[in-house]
Amino acid sequence: SAAAWAKEDKEEGRTSIETSLETGEPVLSIPKMSHGTAKSKTGGSKAPGSHEPIDFLATGFKVTTNCAFSVKILENFKLRSDHLLSEIKADEKGIEDFEGEMLRLKQRKSFLESRIVENKAWAANYDEHFGPFVNKYKEFMAQMAVLYQNAKDKHANGLKMLMKHFDYHPEFKRWSDTFSAVPFRPK
Repeated sequence: SAAAWAKEDKEEGRTSIETSLETGEPVLSIPKMSHGTAKSKTGGSKAPGSHEPIDFLATGFKVTTNCAFSVKILENFKLRSDHLLSEIKADEKGIEDFEGEMLRLKQRKSFLESRIVENKAWAANYDEHFGPFVNKYKEFMAQMAVLYQNAKDKHANGLKMLMKHFDYHPEFKRWSDTFSAVPFRPK
């Protein structure tokens, strides 16, 4: 199994790929090498320049395993970098949207501030320019009230004259009445 190979590699001081406990990602483990002597499988030191026979099956498996882990690391890096790039693009679009909204709000603010200045100027000049017209309107309404009261009095006097001279009854018409009218009482 891969765990047995990794353990054997670690014991023999060879390069191996292990899985990190924190992230669960493959990690390349390279042991420190001593220079000048090589260790044999039996544990003794060999003279420099002597070699052990190469186990091609084991070495091929280790190379294949190391390549697979390397590919997994690169693919993982590619996925994460693509995800980060998409987040960066989304953030840039969000910044553009935010800046556009800020610009619209600043324009609206300057428009409203200019309207406030105009309205304050108009309110300050209102009494000066429109005050006389307001006073004239109040005088006109007072005169209209007097004229309307006179009209109501004349109307009431007219109804009394109709009752006296034509035997008019304002509430209902009698069968013998020759004159008919609809009464109106202004308020």
